[in-house]
Amino acid sequence: MENNPINEDSVEMTVDDAKAQALFYDAMLRLESNPDFQTVILSEYLTNEPVRLATLLGLPFEHLNTEAREDVVSDIEAIGRFKYWMKALRDRTQLVKDQLDEYIEAIDDAQQEEA
Repeated sequence: MENNPINEDSVEMTVDDAKAQALFYDAMLRLESNPDFQTVILSEYLTNEPVRLATLLGLPFEHLNTEAREDVVSDIEAIGRFKYWMKALRDRTQLVKDQLDEYIEAIDDAQQEEA
């Protein structure tokens, strides 16, 4: 098994990436607290629109042909994927932000031990 020590440059890049993700998490929090985002995206698009689309699927076939039904199902799936993407991104960046200070401290401690 090959030994690949982490050099200082790769550690710094990792810290920089983590800092960028922490900033991204802060941006997501600002976005989620924006009243317009709450109304348009969280309430209307992610909550009300799937209900409206599901209601369309309940219409008799003569009111909604096969192609239109496929479009409705595709729209519902797209909303679900977007909602999952937002949650996964928020969770991942929150985890990085929560651990960033501890990670930087561990790197500092390791560098002090080497000196």
